[in-house]
Amino acid sequence: MQKLKALLGDGEITLQGLFRWGSNYTFLVNTRLGDQEVRAVYKPIRGEQPLWDFPSDTLAKREVAAYEVSEALG
Repeated sequence: MQKLKALLGDGEITLQGLFRWGSNYTFLVNTRLGDQEVRAVYKPIRGEQPLWDFPSDTLAKREVAAYEVSEALG
């Protein structure tokens, strides 16, 4: 998991596409660090649209939390 975090946090991002039907800007990207590469979904903070049921500017934190809970639960 540490390698994946480094890859996602420090890797070079290359845009592959845009998901058009979401309420927020959402992109498919490749991220590469050294000889490792992985596809990922990228939701930039600047593209977040406010939602009535969540505080503003929290989408990125909620996405990270969802990932970490998923990893912890296997």
